[in-house]
Amino acid sequence: MKSSPKYWAFVSYSHHDARWGRWLHAALERYRVPRRLVGLPSRDGSVPERISPVFIDREELPTSSSLSQNIGEALQNSRYLIVICSPHAAVSRWVNEEIRRFKMAGGADRVLCLIVSGEPNASDKPELGEIECFPEAIRYDVTPSGTLGAQRAEPIAADLRKGGDGLHRAKMKLIAGVLGVNFDDLMRREQRRRTTRNILAMTAAALVLAVIGSIWYQGHQQTLLAEQRQNTRLAQLMFQKAQAAAQQNDDRSAALYGAAWIQYGLMAGELAGTGSGGNPELERKKDFVRSISTSTVAGRRLTESDFAGAFAASPNGEFIAWSRGDGTIVMATAKDSRPLRVLRSKSGPIATLALTNGGLVAAGSRNGTVALWSRGAGAPALLQTGGPPIRKVAFASGEERLAAAGDGFGVRIWDIGKNSAVQGPVRLLGEGQNYFHDLAFSPDGHKLGAVADGRGGKTLMLWDSASGKSDGPVRTYAEAPESLAFSPDGRWMAVGLFDSTIRLSSLRDKQPDEVLTGHQRLVGALAFSPDSRLLASGSDDWSVSLWDVTSMDRVATLNAHARPIVDLAFANGGRSLLSASSEDHVLQAWTLPRPFDFVSTAAHSGAVRAVAWDPGGTVLASAGDDKAIRLWNASTLQPLPGPLPGAHADAVRALAFAPNGEFLVSAGRDGRIVVWDWRRRRIAKGPVPGHDRWIFDLAISRDGKTLATASWDKSVKLWSLPDLRFLGQLRQDSDAVGGVAFSSDGRLIASASNDHAVRLWAVESADPTGRMPPAAVLSGHSEAARPVAFSPDDGSLVSGGGDGRIKFWNVRACLAAHACRPRADLMGHHGFMVWTLAFSPDGALLASGSQSNDRQTLRLWDVRKGRLVAFLTGHRDFALTARFSPDGRMLASGGSHGDLRLWRVRDFWPLPQRRDVYDSHLLLNFLARPPYDLAAARLLVCRIGAANGLEIVGTDALPAVRGAHKC
Repeated sequence: MKSSPKYWAFVSYSHHDARWGRWLHAALERYRVPRRLVGLPSRDGSVPERISPVFIDREELPTSSSLSQNIGEALQNSRYLIVICSPHAAVSRWVNEEIRRFKMAGGADRVLCLIVSGEPNASDKPELGEIECFPEAIRYDVTPSGTLGAQRAEPIAADLRKGGDGLHRAKMKLIAGVLGVNFDDLMRREQRRRTTRNILAMTAAALVLAVIGSIWYQGHQQTLLAEQRQNTRLAQLMFQKAQAAAQQNDDRSAALYGAAWIQYGLMAGELAGTGSGGNPELERKKDFVRSISTSTVAGRRLTESDFAGAFAASPNGEFIAWSRGDGTIVMATAKDSRPLRVLRSKSGPIATLALTNGGLVAAGSRNGTVALWSRGAGAPALLQTGGPPIRKVAFASGEERLAAAGDGFGVRIWDIGKNSAVQGPVRLLGEGQNYFHDLAFSPDGHKLGAVADGRGGKTLMLWDSASGKSDGPVRTYAEAPESLAFSPDGRWMAVGLFDSTIRLSSLRDKQPDEVLTGHQRLVGALAFSPDSRLLASGSDDWSVSLWDVTSMDRVATLNAHARPIVDLAFANGGRSLLSASSEDHVLQAWTLPRPFDFVSTAAHSGAVRAVAWDPGGTVLASAGDDKAIRLWNASTLQPLPGPLPGAHADAVRALAFAPNGEFLVSAGRDGRIVVWDWRRRRIAKGPVPGHDRWIFDLAISRDGKTLATASWDKSVKLWSLPDLRFLGQLRQDSDAVGGVAFSSDGRLIASASNDHAVRLWAVESADPTGRMPPAAVLSGHSEAARPVAFSPDDGSLVSGGGDGRIKFWNVRACLAAHACRPRADLMGHHGFMVWTLAFSPDGALLASGSQSNDRQTLRLWDVRKGRLVAFLTGHRDFALTARFSPDGRMLASGGSHGDLRLWRVRDFWPLPQRRDVYDSHLLLNFLARPPYDLAAARLLVCRIGAANGLEIVGTDALPAVRGAHKC
């Protein structure tokens, strides 16, 4: 290293991450160090006023075998090396070489990392399926000769991934590293500077107002106009930050910025207190903010200073109990935390509690005591006295057994009689293992599981709770298992690990474990909701996460604690979640929304591409990227016995029942068409190689005699049913055909193409050559057109495209003119591809599916008024297919995560009929009910900040200080 390097930092990055390089370069060079830090001693002398210059410009050097001279000189003349880490950087030859050169020159302790994607050190655990983001020269030391050493390196890293530091904290971490100052000290100085600026701004504003009071009315009006302009700028800034946060999958910050946009928009008069007033741009903004709707709200908060952290809820969610430091136990109602009775124990500090619906209470103490209180009893029965600490007690579902485990050897089980009396001697399981962290009974009480990290290894053990015999092999983990939970429906077992992950295992089949990632530290508490659709996890990172079990996706991060989470429980029929921390003495209640969908299931291992109802509405078929076709009970989404055999060699993209229900037709990316005798679970005809390339869509005429298939080979082909005899084709030479539909009378076919056009064809014009022109060409989409659907009366045709627009066409007018423009144009999904469209049987509603920044991937539209009436929250990323049931009461949909969902139309039409569906979805609920009130908007900001653990400081969403939110 030179004594006085020219550059403060050298930014190394892959060209794939150039936008992050530009952002970081600008952020560093524009940053002004807080005045009170300037001149203080640091690692590199005195703290400067600015970090400038920073070197970033790099030649591409596509054919060079070594770094260019100016790059080498810049490395030698840089104090620090900042590496933008991603899967692209991890495999970049040039990034690795720059790190190696810098470390060779003695800069090993001056390498900083900015993680933008991927997983650090993922190559150490390939079984997790994560993608490495650290280049080799980051992970290991570099010898003076330039070779990689054997010693692992632990660089200072800032994290921009979802759940990481966020833009502001990541920037400040890197600046603290470059300046050689303490990060917390820099953040405090920065926040103090922002606070001072705010005070000065407020003081200046007060002086301005004082002056205004002494001048004429016109000056007052000008000041109001200036304030309005300032609020307009702030509203625009908040909206832009909400968009940026959503693009980074930072839902917490996006929701808070969205709420701040509403507040400043009202202050600026942009929302006018009544809605959009027909402003398309404002409608687009509202549409986006609704799509990042926050659904979980912080509720009651017990902050009893003597709360010791042990906590339990009854299985029916009606009662809760918690422990105090003096060993007493408070029993209360879950609805309002109203105390019912106090149980007194002489066994010392209580570490764990269990509660039954019938009023039995069990407690395990740190001195090894296990106590049992029967219904109404004052004094407990002591089942065990003295010994190593007890970490967990649990009742079987029928109250017939109690289990306890802790730091001692083995798990103990007691049988409990009808009068709450212990019957028979204690049984001991797993005697060869100690240091049990958690245990749980399966929902039926037949299975008992326990996780431990002791002399027997890092294990999960399962037993038959009645016989005590092992129920399967012992599972071992690379990291210690810390928590365990069974889903009430008996389908899933969840294990929380020290490595911050959650392993979700299926108890019904031998599927590989699902790995849920997102926490930053060990997962010490787990709980399933009563309907088994949500999994709550509590971590030593002080946060609680909510996971949608169907899509294996994190749907919310809850931040209300200042210390690790030790226990979780659902209450009030699943409408509430309670989280407990012994170190901050807080028991926090969260109000949860009821699910928008009626029922859901993990239907396929790949994306669900097609769904279809049988004519009777009792059977639902689904197909997807896993090549499988599955049949379901259309009321419960339980799989029907006897799967259809494999017939497709690639993803199944289209599916439809014959109108009489006699057969089912499928087609896919392998270009094959199959006719199924679905009742007998066998192929009736095929597979027939219908196209040379992918088949995107298919449609069956109402009389059930004709099949149309749309393909990447630029054609629509017609086939007789059920024998699949080729009838002719409708061919265009412009581009792939992505959507096809029959009119109700069977005379017309509509096709949608990647050339942006929709075409109408007379069925009778099809011939083997496909040389007949279309009856009409419908132009209006600016990108590829994909789904098409005729209204039930054939009067309208609707199409969706890559431009996010939904267009309505007058069929008769288009045929008469042979070319036409849409009669109506709806902004469908703020710029994302519309993947599916479906009319309700009466033609009153239209369902559309697309991509979303959050879970608002499905929408319902009032066809007559041409307006959006409901957001259907559930699918993550994409809703790819949707179809109404024959009676119009249900809507089935499939998504990119392999999830299949059912929706009751009555819950959304008219909007909103069920207030409980919407009330806890804060942004969606607020924007659904104009006129808007400024005081309510301020409360909205506070409530979202409280739920997300954030507050707006200046114009940034930062972690909230304790007590910041008093909503």
